[in-house]
Order: sequence, then C-alpha cells, then structure tokens
Amino acid sequence: MIKIHYFFDPMCGWCYGAGQLMEIVEQHRGFELEYHPGGMIAHQAIDSGFRQHIVQADKRIQTETGSLFGDGYLARVTSDAPLILDSFMPIRALYVASQLAMNPMAMLKAIQRGHYQQGLEVEKLETLKQLALALGADETKWVELMNSQAQAANEWVEDTHQLMAQYQVQGYPTLLAQIDQQMVRIPHSRFYRKPNQWQQWLDELASTQA
Repeated sequence: MIKIHYFFDPMCGWCYGAGQLMEIVEQHRGFELEYHPGGMIAHQAIDSGFRQHIVQADKRIQTETGSLFGDGYLARVTSDAPLILDSFMPIRALYVASQLAMNPMAMLKAIQRGHYQQGLEVEKLETLKQLALALGADETKWVELMNSQAQAANEWVEDTHQLMAQYQVQGYPTLLAQIDQQMVRIPHSRFYRKPNQWQQWLDELASTQA
C-alpha cells in the first residue's frame, strides 16, 4: 500500500475543486491517505477588495474543475455583511473527528460543502458541531474535545509546515506519494474533470507496489 500525503487547507478553493479527485484517492484500496492541513487563514475579516478577488478565483476554479459554488456561498461573499474566514477552527474539527474515529474525508467534505455551497459560517463552533452530528458524532465527546484540543490541532499545522519546508511544498492542494522512501509529486491537476482517467492513473500507480 502506498501512502499519499495530502497537503491542503479547508479554506482553499482549489482544494474544494479537487474534492472529486480526493474522494477517489480516499476510496482506493491501494492507498493510505495522510492529511496535512496548512492553516492558510487565521480568523481574518475579508474586505471588499479581496472578496472580488475570491469571486474571480472561484470562477476559474469552477471552470477548470467543474466544482460548483453554491448560491448561499456566493451571496455571503458578495454581501455587505461581515465575512470571516478561518482555517484553524475547521482544522480543529478535522483533528477532533480523527480522535473520534470519524472518516476525515467525510468531515472535510461536510465543511467544504457547508462553506462553498451553503455559505455556512464554518469558523463557528456551533456550525461545526452540527456538521459533525450529522455524520454521527457523539455530541458530548465532540464538544469536550473541541474545547480541549486547540493546541494539539495547532501542532498538527506546525508539523505540516515542517514537512512542507522539507519537501518543498509551496501550495495547496499538493499530493505526494511515498514510494521506496522517496516523495513523488502526483500531477492531480492534469485530471480535473477526468475522473475515469484519474482512477486509471491511480490504479497503475498502485500496481507498481502490489
């Protein structure tokens, strides 16, 4: 089995765009997926100028990847209401999900759909709790860990930054395959809108280590 290192951020639009490809990786029996969250944005209020940049970038992401940005999200980004983006609270939720033996990809997808489709405030504890409960999390344990595991989640991000420096990872999403004690970059962006070819490419990669 090949270990795939996934460098990502829950507030990264291109990571959302790569969601279909990542689900195929996660479901493939030939790979073990290891998550490395980057902590791209730390509870930042987004001004009108940067909102316009986001809208334009999202149009490109949608065109190239086929991932759709929902009306709820677009309304939130283009409105005059305050817009707070934060990577660290969703990353904490992903860490807690892993501690509760939940599927991390399912939690990540729930956060991404909540943000990029429904326009939910995924920087808020209550929003993340509702997403986790919908996936079957125990409410008492979830709340307890979300309140106690902030430092551990931040250390997870710090570990990611160390690996990014070590392997010269400069952006999200990045996929590295660990093969024969070497890290090999996976050209996932070649396969946007091509899930069948992506599946075939992954099958061939997995067969080299069978």
